[in-house]
Amino acid sequence: MILSPLTGGYHFAQSVRTANKKKDFMQTIIYVNPPFKGEDLDSVKISALNTRSVFTEIDHSYVNPIAEDFKKDIRNAMQNFKKWNNGNSGYPNPMLTFYEYMTWSVFNLYAWDTYDRDAFEYINQNTENNMMENRRFIKFREFNRQLLHLYQNKIKTQTIADLFPQMITWMENQ
Repeated sequence: MILSPLTGGYHFAQSVRTANKKKDFMQTIIYVNPPFKGEDLDSVKISALNTRSVFTEIDHSYVNPIAEDFKKDIRNAMQNFKKWNNGNSGYPNPMLTFYEYMTWSVFNLYAWDTYDRDAFEYINQNTENNMMENRRFIKFREFNRQLLHLYQNKIKTQTIADLFPQMITWMENQ
């Protein structure tokens, strides 16, 4: 992991792997800003915001491969992906747009399981506002709340990956 103010707020994960099957090697390099210090927040909320920066980059290594298994369905559900990302040029197709929606929502599931209700409400609201207002993922609040609802009501043995088909169906109906 590389922490640097030189990223200018741009966080990035890059996987490097060899093609040699006998000595297969894979490494993920993550670039993020230095820790946020928000003096007006308590230490739990500061920690949650900093955790989110790292978590959402690492989580692409999990969310993206699962999403690839549903590529055709995601593309169909998000045919008009610009209504999901308001034409954000950094995410010029349905898959890249979906990766961001799911990755950031999965962090909020982690926050639900990890933090007390006050900290969860703060980080959830902060994430929704950031995604909608700053990053222009204009349907994020609806998406995030739907995924949280499914997660809170899932069968104990279900994983987050098991919720992907339900989320894709929900997206088709938006």
